[in-house]
Amino acid sequence: MPTPGGIRDAADLAERRLAGVALKHPHTYTRSFFARNPHVDPAQRVRLIDDPEWFVRVHLAEAPTAPGGGLPRPLPD
Repeated sequence: MPTPGGIRDAADLAERRLAGVALKHPHTYTRSFFARNPHVDPAQRVRLIDDPEWFVRVHLAEAPTAPGGGLPRPLPD
């Protein structure tokens, strides 16, 4: 099983930034935007499932609006 350090070392710079936004960003609205952004990988968005702010969890529960009206990728189990 990969360790958190191993996952971090294997990630590229963009993945590290996204992970930092999803887990540590101090502003509720930034995390909320991240939760409903259709361009963010669902594996990154799902990290907000236990966010302390209800506002962020509500936006995560709503399906993000995909460009052109397409369906967004579902969150992992």
